[in-house]
Amino acid sequence: GEGPALTYVRERRHVTDRITLGILDVSSASVEADCEQRRAALLAEHLQKTPDERERTYTVLGLLGSGVFTIISGGIGIGANSIGVFNTANIATVIGGASELIFGTAALADTTAKGELRHERNLLRDIWTGENSTFAPAVWSFLNRPLLEEPAQRTFRENLISQWHEEGRLGPAGSDTEQHRIDLFFGKGGSYTVDELRDRAAMLDLLATDISLMHQGLNGLIRELLKRDKV
Repeated sequence: GEGPALTYVRERRHVTDRITLGILDVSSASVEADCEQRRAALLAEHLQKTPDERERTYTVLGLLGSGVFTIISGGIGIGANSIGVFNTANIATVIGGASELIFGTAALADTTAKGELRHERNLLRDIWTGENSTFAPAVWSFLNRPLLEEPAQRTFRENLISQWHEEGRLGPAGSDTEQHRIDLFFGKGGSYTVDELRDRAAMLDLLATDISLMHQGLNGLIRELLKRDKV
Protein backbone atom coordinates (compact mmCIF):
# COMPACT_ATOMS: atom_id res chain seq x y z
CA GLY A 1 0.00 0.00 0.00
CA GLU A 2 0.87 3.69 -0.04
CA GLY A 3 3.02 5.10 2.73
CA PRO A 4 6.40 6.66 3.62
CA ALA A 5 8.29 3.41 3.00
CA LEU A 6 6.92 3.01 -0.52
CA THR A 7 7.56 6.67 -1.26
CA TYR A 8 11.17 6.23 -0.12
CA VAL A 9 11.61 3.15 -2.31
CA ARG A 10 10.29 5.02 -5.34
CA GLU A 11 12.53 8.03 -4.74
CA ARG A 12 15.53 5.82 -4.08
CA ARG A 13 14.96 3.94 -7.33
CA HIS A 14 14.68 7.25 -9.15
CA VAL A 15 18.03 8.37 -7.70
CA THR A 16 19.78 5.07 -8.49
CA ASP A 17 18.40 5.16 -12.04
CA ARG A 18 19.85 8.64 -12.53
CA ILE A 19 23.22 7.52 -11.12
CA THR A 20 23.24 4.48 -13.40
CA LEU A 21 22.47 6.66 -16.39
CA GLY A 22 25.27 9.00 -15.35
CA ILE A 23 27.72 6.09 -15.18
CA LEU A 24 26.68 4.96 -18.65
CA ASP A 25 27.02 8.52 -20.01
CA VAL A 26 30.52 8.86 -18.54
CA SER A 27 31.59 5.48 -19.92
CA SER A 28 30.20 6.32 -23.35
CA ALA A 29 31.99 9.69 -23.54
CA SER A 30 35.24 8.23 -22.19
CA VAL A 31 35.17 5.32 -24.67
CA GLU A 32 34.45 7.68 -27.56
CA ALA A 33 37.39 9.91 -26.60
CA ASP A 34 39.63 6.83 -26.27
CA CYS A 35 38.54 5.52 -29.69
CA GLU A 36 39.20 8.88 -31.35
CA GLN A 37 42.58 9.08 -29.61
CA ARG A 38 43.46 5.59 -30.81
CA ARG A 39 42.31 6.36 -34.35
CA ALA A 40 44.65 9.36 -34.57
CA ALA A 41 47.53 7.43 -32.97
CA LEU A 42 47.16 4.48 -35.36
CA LEU A 43 47.15 6.73 -38.43
CA ALA A 44 50.26 8.52 -37.13
CA GLU A 45 51.95 5.16 -36.60
CA HIS A 46 51.03 4.06 -40.12
CA LEU A 47 52.28 7.30 -41.70
CA GLN A 48 55.53 7.15 -39.76
CA LYS A 49 56.44 3.79 -41.31
CA THR A 50 56.93 5.28 -44.79
CA PRO A 51 59.43 8.01 -43.78
CA ASP A 52 61.28 5.54 -41.53
CA GLU A 53 61.67 3.04 -44.36
CA ARG A 54 62.68 5.77 -46.80
CA GLU A 55 65.17 7.19 -44.30
CA ARG A 56 66.80 3.78 -43.90
CA THR A 57 67.03 3.42 -47.69
CA TYR A 58 68.62 6.84 -48.15
CA THR A 59 71.04 6.22 -45.30
CA VAL A 60 72.14 2.90 -46.80
CA LEU A 61 72.53 4.44 -50.27
CA GLY A 62 74.55 7.31 -48.83
CA LEU A 63 76.88 4.98 -46.96
CA LEU A 64 77.27 2.71 -49.99
CA GLY A 65 78.02 5.65 -52.28
CA SER A 66 80.55 7.08 -49.87
CA GLY A 67 82.19 3.70 -49.30
CA VAL A 68 82.44 2.78 -52.97
CA PHE A 69 84.01 6.03 -54.02
CA THR A 70 86.34 6.04 -51.00
CA ILE A 71 87.60 2.60 -52.06
CA ILE A 72 88.05 3.81 -55.61
CA SER A 73 89.88 6.89 -54.39
CA GLY A 74 92.15 4.81 -52.15
CA GLY A 75 92.93 2.34 -54.91
CA ILE A 76 93.81 5.08 -57.33
CA GLY A 77 95.95 6.78 -54.68
CA ILE A 78 97.96 3.61 -54.04
CA GLY A 79 98.79 3.12 -57.68
CA ALA A 80 99.20 6.81 -58.46
CA ASN A 81 102.17 7.76 -60.62
CA SER A 82 101.01 10.92 -62.29
CA ILE A 83 99.26 14.20 -61.49
CA GLY A 84 96.29 13.13 -63.62
CA VAL A 85 95.70 10.04 -61.53
CA PHE A 86 95.78 12.10 -58.31
CA ASN A 87 93.16 14.39 -59.83
CA THR A 88 91.00 11.37 -60.60
CA ALA A 89 91.32 10.22 -57.00
CA ASN A 90 90.25 13.65 -55.79
CA ILE A 91 87.23 13.57 -58.10
CA ALA A 92 86.21 10.15 -56.77
CA THR A 93 86.48 11.45 -53.20
CA VAL A 94 84.33 14.47 -54.03
CA ILE A 95 81.68 12.29 -55.71
CA GLY A 96 81.60 9.95 -52.70
CA GLY A 97 81.17 12.83 -50.28
CA ALA A 98 78.49 14.39 -52.47
CA SER A 99 76.50 11.16 -52.63
CA GLU A 100 76.58 10.83 -48.84
CA LEU A 101 75.47 14.44 -48.44
CA ILE A 102 72.64 14.13 -50.98
CA PHE A 103 71.16 10.93 -49.58
CA GLY A 104 71.70 12.05 -45.99
CA THR A 105 69.88 15.33 -46.64
CA ALA A 106 67.04 13.46 -48.37
CA ALA A 107 66.68 11.16 -45.38
CA LEU A 108 66.29 14.12 -43.03
CA ALA A 109 64.08 16.22 -45.29
CA ASP A 110 61.56 13.58 -46.36
CA THR A 111 59.27 13.76 -43.31
CA THR A 112 56.14 15.31 -44.82
CA ALA A 113 53.88 12.24 -44.91
CA LYS A 114 50.20 13.17 -44.54
CA GLY A 115 47.02 11.22 -44.01
CA GLU A 116 43.31 11.99 -44.17
CA LEU A 117 41.39 11.91 -40.89
CA ARG A 118 37.71 12.87 -40.79
CA HIS A 119 35.78 13.64 -37.60
CA GLU A 120 32.31 15.01 -38.32
CA ARG A 121 31.43 14.30 -34.69
CA ASN A 122 34.13 16.17 -32.82
CA LEU A 123 34.45 16.09 -29.03
CA LEU A 124 37.34 18.58 -29.11
CA ARG A 125 35.25 21.14 -30.98
CA ASP A 126 32.69 21.28 -28.17
CA ILE A 127 35.43 21.78 -25.58
CA TRP A 128 36.97 24.58 -27.66
CA THR A 129 33.77 26.45 -28.55
CA GLY A 130 31.82 25.83 -25.36
CA GLU A 131 28.80 24.75 -27.42
CA ASN A 132 27.66 21.20 -26.69
CA SER A 133 26.62 18.92 -29.54
CA THR A 134 28.16 15.57 -28.55
CA PHE A 135 28.22 15.15 -24.76
CA ALA A 136 25.38 13.88 -22.59
CA PRO A 137 23.92 16.70 -20.41
CA ALA A 138 25.34 15.27 -17.16
CA VAL A 139 28.85 14.94 -18.60
CA TRP A 140 28.71 18.41 -20.13
CA SER A 141 27.57 19.85 -16.80
CA PHE A 142 30.51 18.12 -15.08
CA LEU A 143 33.03 19.49 -17.61
CA ASN A 144 31.72 23.01 -17.01
CA ARG A 145 31.83 22.76 -13.22
CA PRO A 146 34.32 25.13 -11.51
CA LEU A 147 37.38 23.45 -10.02
CA LEU A 148 37.21 24.51 -6.38
CA GLU A 149 40.86 23.57 -5.73
CA GLU A 150 41.95 25.79 -8.65
CA PRO A 151 42.83 29.37 -7.61
CA ALA A 152 41.08 30.91 -10.62
CA GLN A 153 38.25 28.34 -10.25
CA ARG A 154 38.37 27.51 -13.93
CA THR A 155 36.13 24.75 -15.20
CA PHE A 156 37.40 21.39 -16.43
CA ARG A 157 36.74 22.61 -19.96
CA GLU A 158 38.69 25.84 -19.49
CA ASN A 159 41.50 23.97 -17.78
CA LEU A 160 41.76 21.56 -20.72
CA ILE A 161 42.13 24.43 -23.19
CA SER A 162 44.79 26.00 -20.97
CA GLN A 163 46.72 22.71 -20.88
CA TRP A 164 46.58 22.42 -24.67
CA HIS A 165 48.14 25.86 -24.98
CA GLU A 166 50.77 25.24 -22.30
CA GLU A 167 51.86 21.99 -23.96
CA GLY A 168 52.08 23.66 -27.38
CA ARG A 169 49.50 21.37 -28.98
CA LEU A 170 48.17 24.21 -31.13
CA GLY A 171 51.51 25.83 -31.97
CA PRO A 172 52.85 29.29 -31.04
CA ALA A 173 50.14 31.75 -29.96
CA GLY A 174 48.97 34.00 -32.80
CA SER A 175 50.91 32.06 -35.45
CA ASP A 176 49.70 30.68 -38.78
CA THR A 177 50.37 27.23 -37.36
CA GLU A 178 47.96 27.87 -34.49
CA GLN A 179 45.21 29.06 -36.83
CA HIS A 180 45.74 26.08 -39.13
CA ARG A 181 45.55 23.62 -36.24
CA ILE A 182 42.46 25.29 -34.78
CA ASP A 183 40.68 24.93 -38.12
CA LEU A 184 41.89 21.34 -38.51
CA PHE A 185 41.52 19.96 -34.98
CA PHE A 186 38.15 21.57 -34.21
CA GLY A 187 36.64 21.26 -37.68
CA LYS A 188 35.43 18.25 -39.64
CA GLY A 189 38.91 16.89 -40.30
CA GLY A 190 41.32 16.96 -43.20
CA SER A 191 44.93 16.22 -44.09
CA TYR A 192 47.10 15.63 -40.99
CA THR A 193 50.86 15.35 -40.58
CA VAL A 194 52.29 12.81 -38.16
CA ASP A 195 52.99 15.53 -35.55
CA GLU A 196 49.46 16.92 -35.86
CA LEU A 197 47.97 13.46 -35.37
CA ARG A 198 50.07 12.90 -32.26
CA ASP A 199 49.04 16.25 -30.80
CA ARG A 200 45.36 15.53 -31.47
CA ALA A 201 45.73 12.13 -29.81
CA ALA A 202 47.34 13.74 -26.74
CA MET A 203 44.49 16.27 -26.48
CA LEU A 204 41.89 13.50 -26.61
CA ASP A 205 43.81 11.53 -23.99
CA LEU A 206 43.62 14.49 -21.59
CA LEU A 207 39.89 14.82 -22.27
CA ALA A 208 39.26 11.12 -21.59
CA THR A 209 41.16 11.40 -18.29
CA ASP A 210 39.07 14.36 -17.12
CA ILE A 211 35.80 12.67 -18.09
CA SER A 212 36.77 9.56 -16.14
CA LEU A 213 37.10 11.67 -12.98
CA MET A 214 33.29 11.94 -12.95
CA HIS A 215 33.19 8.29 -11.86
CA GLN A 216 34.64 9.35 -8.50
CA GLY A 217 31.70 11.65 -7.84
CA LEU A 218 29.14 9.05 -8.86
CA ASN A 219 30.86 6.44 -6.73
CA GLY A 220 30.73 8.77 -3.73
CA LEU A 221 27.02 9.41 -4.35
CA ILE A 222 26.21 5.69 -4.39
CA ARG A 223 28.16 5.14 -1.16
CA GLU A 224 26.29 8.00 0.52
CA LEU A 225 23.00 6.49 -0.58
CA LEU A 226 23.94 3.09 0.85
CA LYS A 227 25.06 4.72 4.09
CA ARG A 228 21.66 6.38 4.53
CA ASP A 229 19.90 3.04 3.96
CA LYS A 230 21.57 1.75 7.11
CA VAL A 231 20.37 4.64 9.25
